[in-house]
Amino acid sequence: MMMDDDIQEGGDPAEAFDRLRAVIEGQDRELALLRRAVEGLAAERAHIDIPDYSAQSARSCDFGHVEEQRLNMAIYQARSCPPIS
Repeated sequence: MMMDDDIQEGGDPAEAFDRLRAVIEGQDRELALLRRAVEGLAAERAHIDIPDYSAQSARSCDFGHVEEQRLNMAIYQARSCPPIS
C-alpha cells in the first residue's frame, strides 16, 4: 500500500491515522513472523551434528603416501631395465 495513494485533500485526520495504525500493525505481525522463522532456522542449525572425519582423512593421507612409494618404486624399476631394441 503506497502512502501517497492515501493522501487526500481535506480528509479526516483521525481516519488517516487509523489507516496508518492498521498498516503498522500488519507490518508488526509480519515482522514477528519473520523473526520467529529466523530464530527457528538458527535453532535448527545449532542442532546439526557435524561428523568428525579426521580419522578417515588421516587414513586417506596414509594411503596416498603408500601409493606414492609404489609409484616411485615402479619408476625406479622401469629406469633400471635395459632398453628394448
